[in-house]
Amino acid sequence: IHGLIRGENMELGRDSDTGGQVKYVVELARALGSMPGVYRVDLLTRQILAPEVDWSYGEPTEMLTPRSSENSIHESGESSGAYIIRIPFGPKDKYIPKEHLWPHIQEFVDGALSHVMQMSRVLGEQIGGGQPVWPVAIHGHYADAGDSAALLSGVLNVPMLFTGHSLGRDKLEQLLKQGRQTREEINATYKITRRIEAEELALDASEIVITSTRQEIEEQWRLYDGFDVILERKLRARIKRGVSCYGRYMPRMVVSMEFKHVAAHDVDADGDPEGNNDNLAFPDPPIWSEVLDNGILVDPHDQQAIADALYKLVSDKQLWARCRQNELKNIHQFSWPEHCKTYLSKIASCRPRHPQWRRSGDGPEDSEPDSPNDSLRDIQDISLNLKLSLDGEKGKDDTVVNALGSGDVAANGNSSNYVNAVVKLSKDVEQHKIGSSERIDHNSSKMPMLRRRKYILVIAVDSVSDADLIASIKSTFEASTGYRMSGLIGFILSTRLTISEIHSLLTNGGIVPTDFDAFICNSGSDLYYPSSNSDELLYPSELPFALDIDYHSQIEYRWGGEGLRKTLVRWASSVTDKKGEIEEQVVVEDLEHSSTYCHAFQVKNPSLVIVSFSVSSFKRVCLMFTFQAW
Repeated sequence: IHGLIRGENMELGRDSDTGGQVKYVVELARALGSMPGVYRVDLLTRQILAPEVDWSYGEPTEMLTPRSSENSIHESGESSGAYIIRIPFGPKDKYIPKEHLWPHIQEFVDGALSHVMQMSRVLGEQIGGGQPVWPVAIHGHYADAGDSAALLSGVLNVPMLFTGHSLGRDKLEQLLKQGRQTREEINATYKITRRIEAEELALDASEIVITSTRQEIEEQWRLYDGFDVILERKLRARIKRGVSCYGRYMPRMVVSMEFKHVAAHDVDADGDPEGNNDNLAFPDPPIWSEVLDNGILVDPHDQQAIADALYKLVSDKQLWARCRQNELKNIHQFSWPEHCKTYLSKIASCRPRHPQWRRSGDGPEDSEPDSPNDSLRDIQDISLNLKLSLDGEKGKDDTVVNALGSGDVAANGNSSNYVNAVVKLSKDVEQHKIGSSERIDHNSSKMPMLRRRKYILVIAVDSVSDADLIASIKSTFEASTGYRMSGLIGFILSTRLTISEIHSLLTNGGIVPTDFDAFICNSGSDLYYPSSNSDELLYPSELPFALDIDYHSQIEYRWGGEGLRKTLVRWASSVTDKKGEIEEQVVVEDLEHSSTYCHAFQVKNPSLVIVSFSVSSFKRVCLMFTFQAW
């Protein structure tokens, strides 16, 4: 998203931000746009209206004309092909280097989302039968685009690919070795810490990381917290054998120009070592010249070897002719169409980051597309705040989506904070009502009501007693009386309790379950909606709640809890309290409060247990790994 990017007459070398990667990305987009089966490719970058650069960099849209028309016969719509889309963000009239773009990344993400929303509707009218058409994949190039792509990938529910081109940790090491600048000076000049954080985020969010060489994988990516060369190969081998990886995940590393017909010895087609050999280092790289027979392989650091090879090529006419003939025969293997075929095959092997939403009873003929993309439908009506600032900054409106309370606040007796927060939010809602005549039709959809709210208040006060919890809920409801009826505000109760405990608590406290839009139970492992439809009930004869199966599907994504549960059970059995000849187990599994995705343990004597997780007032430890699935 940085540098000067246009389809023709590129100013390569004008500055450090406009180099070879600009050429590569533009030509990749152009080639992909000409491939059969690809309807449209958008290359998103920054719109620059600065007087010191050419006016073409300020054009909102630029079509990339195909180099050859023979691959373009599949085009069937006015919006098909490849385009450069320039998103305005950052200083409007100033061209700034990439190091100064970091504070404006969120602005780019918002603009990119708006573009995707608009294009999804346009493409839906052209080729989607009136239904929005969403992107198939998103590819981030360089750290800043990787940061943006990670956010967009999560919201759009599409697989992410990442190419670093150059990596911050490797650059930091090289600069420190030179000894010309201190770490602080390097960070001030290159914003290297922020860059490395963005690369770590991109690494974690990516399904595939495309590299230039195996050296980049083994010597550069190994420097990152989110990647380990040996562990990645072991995980890949375990996945192939169908063995649990206990929730560990690493993206697939792919060398962009790997020769298909040349495989390294003792490594299978996907680069995974066969057998149980712990020595997982790659063997010496194959001699490409012996396979392709189109040149002489030399050490790039050996000047004499280079000179000797050149002399041999120009002096041996038969060798020159043979290399020339073989090169012409194999050149197609390195063409853009071949590269794109490999590229698209890798995308086809990816899966969405999250499962799709489903609505019970809604038929496809009269419903909108069901997926997490639905959360984008109201993007024109709400401020979608994606302030995932790695510098610790927060947006102005963070209080709108923050949980209403925390255990610490409640424990300190500051229950008035709840009421104050609700009163403040209610004023905002009242101002919204004055400026808008919109009303929510509660019967317009069978989707959970919380997805139609403008504001959601989450009540999470587990550390208080049941009586205090009921009092806090009632105080919150009283503070928002009159505004709840508008349908703009919804409530969620988040708790460690099971759904049956919640039902009993609310019933005894005189609170109707339908006053809440959802219940997050079992320390986050279950999500329920209040239901009056007997067909949707988990236990129709007992509890008026519908379980969200899709939420469990999200947890299943990269889930490794069962293996960890077995490990914790073994650990718990080792924690004992010896009283003379009697040995008593201190930590026992709490089966009553455990579920498929919540592993609960009872601690009889917390002073004998040294763990990094907290022990609740009920002396129960609930280990939840839901966030690993998000």
